[in-house]
Amino acid sequence: MRETVPNLAALTYNIFDKNREDFWNLRKLFLAQPKVKEIVNSLGTRVFYATSNREGSKNLAEICISGKQTSFFLYLPSKHTGMDFNSSTGNPVKPKRFEIIFSELEDLFKLESVVQYIALSSTRGISSKERENLSANFEKNRLIHGRDCMPKWCTGKGYFAQLSFAYNNRSVFEELYPELVAKNPQGWWQEFQTQETDKLGWFVDLAIRAWRYKI
Repeated sequence: MRETVPNLAALTYNIFDKNREDFWNLRKLFLAQPKVKEIVNSLGTRVFYATSNREGSKNLAEICISGKQTSFFLYLPSKHTGMDFNSSTGNPVKPKRFEIIFSELEDLFKLESVVQYIALSSTRGISSKERENLSANFEKNRLIHGRDCMPKWCTGKGYFAQLSFAYNNRSVFEELYPELVAKNPQGWWQEFQTQETDKLGWFVDLAIRAWRYKI
């Protein structure tokens, strides 16, 4: 796969009119990051923001379009075997591929949109059948955990609680938000918990920080 002007034109054509402006804003954010390349397939149905299209490349985000369904993925920090209730060994920041799932009322790609669920994913995304009843699929998958101890599905709000072991392990956020720690060493964690951690903008910022971490 390679980026060409026709491929990008096909991609934007496949994105719904109401989402295009927000897509361009998001694209601008991704391409402003060091070493990020935009890789669009020939049909304009899939785009990667990554170092390259080779296996083992570092990834930031991905969009897949299939018919009337658009799936959006971010590479976000995940729990891993080096973490426990209140500490981490080795590198605490280990991103995994998560699908970002919105309710039908929210605008895809708009940074102010509320994220309803996020789901660990190695496929092109949840099926249209799963999307028909998101709450039922959340209940079905929320207690299923991967090898990294992260639940398969969690709510947008619940991701932060999961990653921090119910706000007891702050290691990932200490690494990714050093300016907050430096500004308020004693109270930064309590202040951090007041952020709107279910907004797409928060997830995008976190994915970008994970991308830039030790790049």
